[in-house]
Amino acid sequence: MQPPTQLHLALTSEPDSVRKAAEALRALLSALGCGPEAMAEIELCAVEAMNNVIEHAYGSRPGQPFELKAWKDASGLVLELRDEGASLPAGALSRPSLPAVDPEARDTLPEGGWGLYILRELMDEVAYEALPSGNRMRLVRRRSLTSSR
Repeated sequence: MQPPTQLHLALTSEPDSVRKAAEALRALLSALGCGPEAMAEIELCAVEAMNNVIEHAYGSRPGQPFELKAWKDASGLVLELRDEGASLPAGALSRPSLPAVDPEARDTLPEGGWGLYILRELMDEVAYEALPSGNRMRLVRRRSLTSSR
């Protein structure tokens, strides 16, 4: 059986969909020769982006459709998510920042608010477009897939 060279999944807004998509993405990344550190970073970004679709675009309503595509081309590894939910607020990608953190109280770290910051740190390109048919987020990893940096 030939290893996968691309991925196209039709998903619904449930946590189990995210788990299954992450498994399929790991299989693709493994087939592409991705190293363990880079694989973990890319998977983290994909899971974060999918969870954002569920939580923010669809307000955690189950059963809503979205897609995950992944492939490698001349620009690098490309992940693309499409959904039909609420759009990202204007300018949200241009100003991802860390949540306020008290370094003396690490046990009070906020659970949320890290997503866009993580995407910007671990991927080389993060682009978002609100289209008439829904939303499209494109994540590109140009760095070597065998190492994280």
